Amino acid sequence: MTERRGWVIGLAATFVLGVLAAPLTAKDPVRWKHGIVAAKGDAGFQFMALEKKFWAQDGVDVSFVQTEGGSTLFRFLLAGEVDTIEASPPDIFSAVAAGGELKIVGATIPGMSHVLYVKNDVKSVKDLTGKKIGISVPGALPQVLIQALLLENGMPLDSVQWVNAGGDAARVKALLVGTVDAVASTPDWVPMVTKEGTARVLLKFGEALPRYLRFVLITTDKTIKEKPEALTAFLSGYARGIRHAVQNRDETIALTRKTIKAEANDPAPAFIYDTFVRERLLAPNLAVSEDQIAWMQELNLRLGKQKAPVPINRVVDMRFQQQVIARLGPHKW
Repeated sequence: MTERRGWVIGLAATFVLGVLAAPLTAKDPVRWKHGIVAAKGDAGFQFMALEKKFWAQDGVDVSFVQTEGGSTLFRFLLAGEVDTIEASPPDIFSAVAAGGELKIVGATIPGMSHVLYVKNDVKSVKDLTGKKIGISVPGALPQVLIQALLLENGMPLDSVQWVNAGGDAARVKALLVGTVDAVASTPDWVPMVTKEGTARVLLKFGEALPRYLRFVLITTDKTIKEKPEALTAFLSGYARGIRHAVQNRDETIALTRKTIKAEANDPAPAFIYDTFVRERLLAPNLAVSEDQIAWMQELNLRLGKQKAPVPINRVVDMRFQQQVIARLGPHKW
């Protein structure tokens, strides 16, 4: 998806890439903690490198730290409890504006897969006026997505009622029983909602907000300085995992089922896999476009999450992503 959307930020000089290229050896595996939002129906793409031992082959001992929200991930990263995180980027602008030394170094699932589930009487975005919108916690992705949607449609943020309705499963359940009128969530629930018949998908956020970035890879300037070889190896292994997943449907679906402990008859893992590959929501080259980064910061400013813009080069460092391409070659859909 991002590979088709503009030039890649921050091409590194050849001599810099040469320095970053030094591989780790099997004798000195580096422990690496990677923070993610709790695994869902796309887990097969995230966990494939671990499953296939791609990171171990590159000399990196990777473990995942799962949390329920992106804000927690940023706190872990700033505290040095993890080496990288995989999150939506709005919080990085606020952190950098406040003096934090963080960098986006690539993307994994930049395409926004979330959909807007609504009660059947909601026919358009304008119909959300006065409706109850189920969110997890204020400021988290399920709310920010709908806030961005309101802004894009010229609607004030206070034109809807925000209702704390819990995590993804709880929010969708609240919609189905009529407690709320709309929720933003992953497409994991599309088969179930369609079967129930009391609600439906109004829109895909990837189409309504095409520049909204879902997951980028973020690390600290300290890690970039102290562990550049390990960072390159981590990114290379991740890219190999995504590429393997894209080419191996059944294996990836099985890994998702195992990771999230899905029932054998649950249609969501297969539905998610086919959606992600068909719509090219993944970044097998770990690429991210300048246009998307700039739009995300603009959204942050419109929502009042930061007072002034920060230069893009203070939040993005794509030298390591370029080294991945130098190692693996570019992936072509």
